[in-house]
Amino acid sequence: VIRQLAEAGFNAIITCSFGYGDATEAVAKDFPEIMFTHISGFKRNGSNFANMFGSMEEMKYLAGMIAGARAKEDGSFRAGYIAPFPIPEVTRYLNATTMGMRRTCPECIMDVRWTFTWFDPEKENNAAAEMLDAGASVIITGADTTGPIAVAGARGKWGIGYDSDNACGIDPEHCLTTTYWDWGQAYAWIINKMLE
Repeated sequence: VIRQLAEAGFNAIITCSFGYGDATEAVAKDFPEIMFTHISGFKRNGSNFANMFGSMEEMKYLAGMIAGARAKEDGSFRAGYIAPFPIPEVTRYLNATTMGMRRTCPECIMDVRWTFTWFDPEKENNAAAEMLDAGASVIITGADTTGPIAVAGARGKWGIGYDSDNACGIDPEHCLTTTYWDWGQAYAWIINKMLE
């Protein structure tokens, strides 16, 4: 798809997942006149291939505070975190969430399940169920899907979403909050820099 966009003549191509880094790098080499930006990656070539990312740690810390307060109030003293891949971005968010949880519930435990995928609703839902079975009363997802919130809600427990401003729409009663990206301003900044 990245190559098809380049061949179609687009002047700027922005790829928006860690997993697109290698492909973006390869296509950028073949199309030096096109500007490529990879969101969440670490590769760049200094001419037509750049990377960028935002800081979600503060929001994840606040989400962790909410999770800790809820787990403490519930008496479970346990939250669960669904983590896609052990890469720096995901690890930072997990650490920030855990630090926030410990701010409001120092005795709370963060149970982590690595799914090793960016998108697999079945794995994510199963991970949520496992953590609920282990005593978690709050499930925090680091994936872009809403299933874990629904799994928690079906058991009368709580969920915290990620990367979707409507994640709580699946179960507003049991969704405590969601952290999400609004990339519009960043994309405008990227395009303005390219035009300059």
